[in-house]
Amino acid sequence: MATKKSKSLEKMLAEADAKIRADLKEISRLVRKDFRNQAENALSAYYANYTPKVYNRTGNLMDNAINDDISFDDFIITNKDSYGGWVHFNSYDMDDYDTSDKNAVLSNFMYGIHGKPEIKIESNPALRLMESYQSNYKTILDGYFSSRGFTIN
Repeated sequence: MATKKSKSLEKMLAEADAKIRADLKEISRLVRKDFRNQAENALSAYYANYTPKVYNRTGNLMDNAINDDISFDDFIITNKDSYGGWVHFNSYDMDDYDTSDKNAVLSNFMYGIHGKPEIKIESNPALRLMESYQSNYKTILDGYFSSRGFTIN
């Protein structure tokens, strides 16, 4: 009678660990992509909701305010139980403005202010849009996990 070669327990655990890590890495990439898309939508809405009358747009905010510069190849796992990625707005890559501080421009965008509060204030600023998206993201995230065979509680 022929016998099947069985994998060692260590090898099976190593394979399971590798699959879980690969799945988590891919899910982190998808989450980052989703949040980047949402951040781009917030910027687009901000630009679309107001046409400046006293200055020309440079595109500086639109082109440079989103930071999601994370390389998962170099991602350091400090806690074996967690993976992550993030997308945030910052002014690091923005050019300086002649008439305004780039940090003030970014802050105005986050709070929906165009130039000065008396010019126009968005009813649904980027900060609120992103917080709402994050709060309602669990369903999408659960789908990423369940599609890879994870059980969602």
